[in-house]
Amino acid sequence: MRKHDPILKAAAKLAKHRTPVLDRKELDAFVGSFLERRDLFLAIREQHGSPLYVIEESVLLDRAAAFTTAFRAELPDVRVYYAVKSNNHPAIAAALTAAGLGLDVSSGLELEMALKCGASDIVFSGPAKTEREHELAAANHGRVTVLLDSFGELARFERTAAETGVRVRAGVRLTTSRSGFWRKFGIPLADLSRFFAEARKCGHVELRGLQFHTSWNLDPANQVRFIARLGAALGKMSSRDRAAVEFIDIGGGFWPPQGEWLLPAGTPEGRLR
Repeated sequence: MRKHDPILKAAAKLAKHRTPVLDRKELDAFVGSFLERRDLFLAIREQHGSPLYVIEESVLLDRAAAFTTAFRAELPDVRVYYAVKSNNHPAIAAALTAAGLGLDVSSGLELEMALKCGASDIVFSGPAKTEREHELAAANHGRVTVLLDSFGELARFERTAAETGVRVRAGVRLTTSRSGFWRKFGIPLADLSRFFAEARKCGHVELRGLQFHTSWNLDPANQVRFIARLGAALGKMSSRDRAAVEFIDIGGGFWPPQGEWLLPAGTPEGRLR
């Protein structure tokens, strides 16, 4: 391999890269909260054995309240939805539902669990939904909003809703990337007006919102950039289509500077080494 080879240059650049580590004070504060309660955790282990998961409902609800409060300080009518795929234990979903959060599900099994735990505000996202999953969502149309991933899914869901004889609330997922892995999920912004036009032809699907998702958010920069692009696109749409938009669902979690995925084997320079 010659020195001017672009692959070699990229490898050399990665070799010099150093993934930022978690701030020592932040790490101490996080670990210290568990060390302070070591006797409690050891007693639980003595009672139930190990390994085991310990779900601290009070901590869960405190964090949910802090998250919700932070956003409502700027957006009073914001709604927060818990992504069930992050931990699908029914007790967690039930606790957050009782606390007033909605649930975001991405499979039929998650939807069934959300319905069983009594959730009344459910967003059904995720690509490649099956016919049975569409039927379950339509049968619970008063509690479920379906996020459609494509023109094809719009047509399929309209057929299912028509067979069920109900009108269903839906949104459409927008892809945030013009290229790369995430390009596969959702429709491009350029196709949004055409999607609304197709939805108006449907007698059983009510298009009421938009959704987009960004991953690995160390800060809100990716989301802010796409919101700017979305605002520009909405400005070019007809007033009729804009009036139909009742919600904008912003997906994607927020991460600390370093997590488990940034252990040496999980970093670019670590994999190279």
